[in-house]
Amino acid sequence: VWVRFSDKLSGDNIKFEDYFRSVGIEPYTGELISQEIGAIEIQKLLGEYPTVPKKEVMQQIQENLIKAFPAV
Repeated sequence: VWVRFSDKLSGDNIKFEDYFRSVGIEPYTGELISQEIGAIEIQKLLGEYPTVPKKEVMQQIQENLIKAFPAV
């Protein structure tokens, strides 16, 4: 889950959108939270946002990489 502890991260956050799109996750803006977040709030965030890419997506990415650069 993408969380932000402040607004001080430089850039326009395109790196997060780029990653999400590359692994088949619908892009979302990171949740701004305080550093004193509790377990209940963490559980809520884990339920609201996708946390990992689907296994099939990762397998396809791996296969494509192997095809593009086979072992010598």
